[in-house]
Amino acid sequence: MFADKAHDNQRSFNLLDNLNIEPAINIRKNASIKTKVCSLRRDEVFLIKKLGFEG
Repeated sequence: MFADKAHDNQRSFNLLDNLNIEPAINIRKNASIKTKVCSLRRDEVFLIKKLGFEG
């Protein structure tokens, strides 16, 4: 699913995770990887920061 930064939230990522859908959601600049609630979002934020992508 492709979405903009308005969908960068726990609810959207949890829904995508439950439906086994790969997210393509722009992450906000101040996104944190410290969250323990939504592992899919945390993993996506970590990947984006590791690759150095800035959108």
